[in-house]
Amino acid sequence: MSKVFGSGRVAVLAILIVGLATPTALLAQRVRDGRNRQNWADRSDDDDRGPKETEQVDRTVPLPSNGTLHLKNFSGNIRIVASSARDIVVKATRRATRERLDHIKLDISTSGSTVTIDANKRDAEWSRQNRNNNVVETTFEIQVPAAANLDVDAFSSDVMVEGATGEQKLHTFSGEIEVLNPRAAVDAETFSGDIRVTVSRDARGNVSFDTFSGEVDTTLPISTTSWRKRSVEGTLPGGAGPRMKFHTFSGDLRINSR
Repeated sequence: MSKVFGSGRVAVLAILIVGLATPTALLAQRVRDGRNRQNWADRSDDDDRGPKETEQVDRTVPLPSNGTLHLKNFSGNIRIVASSARDIVVKATRRATRERLDHIKLDISTSGSTVTIDANKRDAEWSRQNRNNNVVETTFEIQVPAAANLDVDAFSSDVMVEGATGEQKLHTFSGEIEVLNPRAAVDAETFSGDIRVTVSRDARGNVSFDTFSGEVDTTLPISTTSWRKRSVEGTLPGGAGPRMKFHTFSGDLRINSR
């Protein structure tokens, strides 16, 4: 029998927090990975020479039908908005020393049905000589075709996606994630940050929440179908639909109606 919770706050109780925790070995590895990447960035900052400059990059790239945008960024916020156009429109603001901007480029490539944007594409010779000086802070404003699939991998970035009807895979280590009006499968994960989801009151979907030291807050009547050791699962008011998974270790989960 399903249970309904909603129209209020559901605190993740201590006894359930343990159950919802990421497995110890995996959690420890994520922490190590985060520290290694942060140390990399800190050393990179220490190696800076000269004042930081700002560079603007504007690009328009065709996206094949049913294609995927794969975005890789280290630091800088990301905002992706669906549009009726067929192309990906990229507006990026890059900030670093002139030396870094000259040797670390924003690279856009297409392979099959996937367009990949790499915010930190280093030239090989310079990269070998400057192993600890290899990050450019990049802020993205991107328009995508509404049906585009999204694969976002960031480290220190807030990620916001609005109106996309394709599948979404969103990952950031230190940052918040916001998803507005998703229509297809979503897999969103952050280690240190909140996750906010906004859907219509009649939205359909199978949802699961996973948090260690946060709360689940919803204004929707969600029917829980499973309250297992490591996850809470349920369905949105409109009934079963696309799978939507939301995971955070240190942050709150909020799903509300628009």
